[in-house]
Amino acid sequence: MTSPKKPLNKPSKKELPKKAVDVGEDDARTPLSDKAKDNERFFQKVYGFIDKQLMLTRNKSGSIYATFIRDHVHETVPVKSARMGSMIKKMIRDEYRFRAPKQMIAELIEEVQDTAQDMHLEVQEVHHRVARGTTGQIFVDLHDENNRVLEVDRDGYRHHDFVDQLPLFLRAPGMTALPDPVNVVGDVELLRGFLNYGTENNWYLIVVFILYSLRPLGPYAILVVLGTAGSSKSTFSRILRLLIDPSSVPTQALPRSVADLMITASNSHLLVFDNVRTLSLDLSDALCQLATGGGSRTRTLYTNGEETLVHVTKPCILNGIDDVASQPDLVSRCILMELPAITVRRTEEDLNSKLTASISAIFPGLVTA
Repeated sequence: MTSPKKPLNKPSKKELPKKAVDVGEDDARTPLSDKAKDNERFFQKVYGFIDKQLMLTRNKSGSIYATFIRDHVHETVPVKSARMGSMIKKMIRDEYRFRAPKQMIAELIEEVQDTAQDMHLEVQEVHHRVARGTTGQIFVDLHDENNRVLEVDRDGYRHHDFVDQLPLFLRAPGMTALPDPVNVVGDVELLRGFLNYGTENNWYLIVVFILYSLRPLGPYAILVVLGTAGSSKSTFSRILRLLIDPSSVPTQALPRSVADLMITASNSHLLVFDNVRTLSLDLSDALCQLATGGGSRTRTLYTNGEETLVHVTKPCILNGIDDVASQPDLVSRCILMELPAITVRRTEEDLNSKLTASISAIFPGLVTA
């Protein structure tokens, strides 16, 4: 027969470990407190490093942006954005060989936001694709692999050196590169072979619309492209986008609400809406605001009472079979263009390959037009 088990000796209340909380000088010497202090020191060290790499600005809507300047490359991002987090994470990994956890990244972004709120930041607008310089020149973000910016003035165009002025550009997801026109012989006439434009009057309107859309300030025109099924309306719109504000998603459906339209407008320079069948009065009014300059108030995400202000002025292309621009205010802001039926068709593969070969000459031709 086995002997009975001895009862376990439970520690008395006095023997229980004390709660590890920093409440005074004595507890500050505990291992946990030392670790917490080390973590805080490391956090402040990392924040100091991050702070030296960026410049904070505020736009007229009150949104705060951070511009990173590393290896002569400038990139501006909203402080509260996924891109901001990924950039901070990469900087920490490159500098400290340390993979920062999500919580640390979130706290660093919050620290940057709090710092910006306490500072008297200069109001400086950030731009998509085009910006105006202080002496009237136009800056065009080529968004190529070297993040080069084109400076255009009465004397011609060149790569901007960022010595005297620092235009701030946002680079939204999907944004792709414009051709670099520097040291390239341009020929805008090559564009004729890729567009089903119909009349000579339409041709001149196309060139004017492209150049007008590359201006950094509104008001802008709304190009309404009409035509029967198969008149190449979508291809027409896509090619114009390639010469103004190229994107991996060149066209999209018209948003159903004004709020969604304003969000779309806040993430690109040119708006291209495909196969538009109807247009509500609210959206018609909102498109008028976009063309001539307007704003919108929306509830800030994850809050009940805070509002986010959106100020945008953008050029726009609408295409469809029926003319949806019926309201007088909208009609006054539109260029109506009807495309003829196509009699000789070509494959999309053939069109794209020849356009790719020619666009590097077409864009410089437009810049000097």
